Amino acid sequence: LAIAMLTADGTRRSETTFALERGRAQRVGAKEFSANGLLLRDQVWGPADELVRDDLYFADSGGPRRTTRYQRQGNERWAEVVEYFASGQVAFRGRYLAPPRAPQQPTGPHHRFDAQGTLAAESIYSATGKLLRERAWAADGQLMVDDAIDDATAQGSAKPGAPNQ
Repeated sequence: LAIAMLTADGTRRSETTFALERGRAQRVGAKEFSANGLLLRDQVWGPADELVRDDLYFADSGGPRRTTRYQRQGNERWAEVVEYFASGQVAFRGRYLAPPRAPQQPTGPHHRFDAQGTLAAESIYSATGKLLRERAWAADGQLMVDDAIDDATAQGSAKPGAPNQ
């Protein structure tokens, strides 16, 4: 079952797809379109109405702008995010802890790239979302910034000498 929203001239602007499961409609997909019909957003839901994939596209070219893949590991939900330049080259790659109905929390390495695909910056986050280290490189590959965040700063209000959590 699909429900589409159209403009007065018949251009499709959005579409939501449902599947019948145990006598009730379960949302499985949603798409948004630009005024000229290009796909702007494509979302897929899994069981329990949980978002599994969320892809955004550039309005002028239809190329990918941002892809987000959600997955579960035990009781935790994670988002793998990739952002793109208009050329299609990867601009950013990172991972977030993504609890339902709560802000996403960065974790692990997050990489920013220049338009040629060269690593330009890296931020490393703890499992609790605290920034641990930042590095940045010049266009010629020379390391320009290498800042390690000390434990007291990384743990917010932790007292000096307190063990790492």
